[in-house]
Amino acid sequence: LSAEPNVQSRMCNGLTRLSVSKECAMNPCDAKYRWSVGPWSQCSTSCGPGYRRRRVRCLDRDGRRVSRDLCDQSPDRPKRRESCFLRNCLPGDCAELKAYYMQENSVDGNYTVLVAGFRITVYCHLMNETLPKTYINLNSETNFAEIYGKRLLYPFTCPHNGQRNDTCMCTDDGSASAGFSSFSKVRVDLHNMKINIHDHTFATTSHGEEVAFATAGDCYSAVDCPQGQFGIDLRGTGLRVMDDLRWVDQGHRTSSRIERSDNNARIFGRCGGYCGQCSPDKFKGLVIEIDHKQNPSIGVG
Repeated sequence: LSAEPNVQSRMCNGLTRLSVSKECAMNPCDAKYRWSVGPWSQCSTSCGPGYRRRRVRCLDRDGRRVSRDLCDQSPDRPKRRESCFLRNCLPGDCAELKAYYMQENSVDGNYTVLVAGFRITVYCHLMNETLPKTYINLNSETNFAEIYGKRLLYPFTCPHNGQRNDTCMCTDDGSASAGFSSFSKVRVDLHNMKINIHDHTFATTSHGEEVAFATAGDCYSAVDCPQGQFGIDLRGTGLRVMDDLRWVDQGHRTSSRIERSDNNARIFGRCGGYCGQCSPDKFKGLVIEIDHKQNPSIGVG
């Protein structure tokens, strides 16, 4: 049987950790009789908990088989049967789901996968293709990204105490990439635990250009007065944004304010400059992990 690919150890946090070593007892060198063991059989199941067997025989010094009663009967004697676990029955993402369970007549929809030992609901897209894509379902009202399109006539001011007011003394010739996108699903890589912020398959752009998820900006003001906004809301998914993830400002006279709540399952950002924007650290990406405060179900498949 081929081995499964290695993943980061944190992906198995919800599973019982196996021992990497254990004591073993060899036959005394002067023993008249000794135990002899054969190779283990294959696991009784192709996924989930199973067992495997091996032949255990009692031999004399000349290698002849004798009664088992003549060999050491202590609890340390070799076992004929032990538990085994080749892989989880639940897939780790939509590609595994199709590969192991749905070779034909695959249907796009919601499925349960195993992430770091916890059951997570995902949406599988393009299931009739070779490599389907994995998404998580979101509330489009609280998951959005905006590049604000207005520019102040007097850029070294911050009117209305920095609050949004579309009747400002502004022009509409702000950022060329101005737009507003809302997301009902975002694509995820559950092996590297990252959200693909540039996938707009299930995004709606109400005006202007497509804006990447978790990104905001503007060309509004040359002082600390950001108007571009983004929202991330992973509540109900069992996932959260990593604590150490930072947003990086890009542009001229940039400023940003990032507010985190609900154990980092919800993040609201306000970013801008003249012109400026913010987005997740491109070297790390938008990294996510299991949110234990959402009480996801533990399961080994």
